[in-house]
Amino acid sequence: MNRSVEITSNVIIGVVIMGKSWDTKKVNDFIDCFEHATHNYMEVLGDAYAGYERYQNNDTFVGGGAEQTKIFIGIKQSEFNCLQYDLSKEMIKRYVDLDDMFKAMVDPAADAKIDTDVVRNTKEHFQRQFEEYESVAFAIQQRTMEDVDKFKKYCGDIEEVYVRDALAQYDEFCCNGGFLDSCIKKMEEFDEEATRWLLNSGLKDAIQEHIAELSDKATKLDSIHPQVVGIDKQIVGISALKVDVTKVLNGRYNAQIPKYVNIYGKQINLYNGKSDNDHIYVDDSKRVRIGTVSDTFIQVTGVPVKDKNGAIVRYETRYGGNQAWLKDIPKDGKRFSDMGCGVVASVNQYLYLTGQTTITYDEYKKVLNVFLNAEDQPVTRRDTHSEVRQQAIKGPIGGALPDQMSTFITTMCKDKGVNVSSSWDSIRGYEADYENMKKQLEKGIPVIWSVHSFDGDNVHFHEYDPTNGAYLYVYDEKTDTVKKGGRASSHYVIATGIYEDYDDTGNKRRMVEISSWGEKYYVDYDQYIGVVSKNPCNQPFSSVMNTKIN
Repeated sequence: MNRSVEITSNVIIGVVIMGKSWDTKKVNDFIDCFEHATHNYMEVLGDAYAGYERYQNNDTFVGGGAEQTKIFIGIKQSEFNCLQYDLSKEMIKRYVDLDDMFKAMVDPAADAKIDTDVVRNTKEHFQRQFEEYESVAFAIQQRTMEDVDKFKKYCGDIEEVYVRDALAQYDEFCCNGGFLDSCIKKMEEFDEEATRWLLNSGLKDAIQEHIAELSDKATKLDSIHPQVVGIDKQIVGISALKVDVTKVLNGRYNAQIPKYVNIYGKQINLYNGKSDNDHIYVDDSKRVRIGTVSDTFIQVTGVPVKDKNGAIVRYETRYGGNQAWLKDIPKDGKRFSDMGCGVVASVNQYLYLTGQTTITYDEYKKVLNVFLNAEDQPVTRRDTHSEVRQQAIKGPIGGALPDQMSTFITTMCKDKGVNVSSSWDSIRGYEADYENMKKQLEKGIPVIWSVHSFDGDNVHFHEYDPTNGAYLYVYDEKTDTVKKGGRASSHYVIATGIYEDYDDTGNKRRMVEISSWGEKYYVDYDQYIGVVSKNPCNQPFSSVMNTKIN
């Protein structure tokens, strides 16, 4: 089947009726490339959105035209980007379904390749051979019969030559209704069914409607000419301000003030009082957990703890998985353990959603290998998916891709009888992500959450000390080590709960409970926003997985 795949401004999905050809390996390679292109489309939008934001915030563009374009960018542009992404994902699904249809109707082999023109030429070639052989075959048989009659008394083991079996083999292979005809028929039936299925899917119409709307909007935008005016720039500075910031913010000195205040993205540390850079003190009676995810989450039992010489000194239970457990993999174990947080997050969510909340260390490691070896995928595509997944972790991307994680979660859950849908939210803002996180947690769904800063700024992970009612993050500048808690500038975690309370100034404090490196930590969500919002390109990467139980 000649599948004419054109990725142009018109995005045509077509089936050309001529000689029908198919190459399963090339189709699978195309699907994998298309999957990467679709994911990368959302990744590179960071620069585009930064440009949109600069234009929207540029006061030198004024007038009705400028306002209309800014409104369009704010309201419609993201919608278009999301629709393009959704249409691309739908196209990928169609190609995967076509691949599965070919395997079911024509040939299930991973390296299947067929061209009906070639098959017809082969058929004609063997039919000519058949006709030539048939014309002399019976004469040969008759001659051997005569020879047997003459010489059998001298050579007792001489036999006649029978040609009927050979002729029957030719007939079954290349004559009408034979094997080659069957191959052509299967391919043509597949072509007709695939064509009918694609035309009835409505995808082509949806793409054409989207293109028409884009063309219409582009024409209207081209007719708008924003007015650019000059604006005198004036730098206003604050110098020699002799005011105690704690008095201004609190109205008085307070023994329990927040560790910092964010003012337009600028973090101002408040050293007066009980809180400081390493501690956030709270009233434990106000500390109420939001979300129905179990506070024990996933208990991984029998985790070995080793001394500095590598000897096992005891076994412990961990709060979810740890990417360090990937270190034992030959050759690339160090890279996997450094960059395998997405694998662990995927396995954590899958295990919890399927009720596997207690699992041994050895069994957990087996599930990690299921992800890396793509054992959730059909056998015919497993090697390709495994190579792509591992390369994403080992290569410049440096981590599992959201679509790979989503595919693993939905497929593995389905195998356990739990139907879920899962997709990465790379469009909405940080406050929308927070509300989305709360809704999922309240439905008992632990949330995959990515912390990412292109600038390399760290988000702090706090430990909670119930004896003192304090979230602790202790950093030693001399040794550049974290003594209490943890930190990350690019990391997948699992959110398992949220705590909200108010500090003494009346400001809401939002602490997200997470599983990371097999431990329970807490992230100050406002500190997280302060870090990732510095660079607009962080938006598609610092986000959450939207998972629903269907």
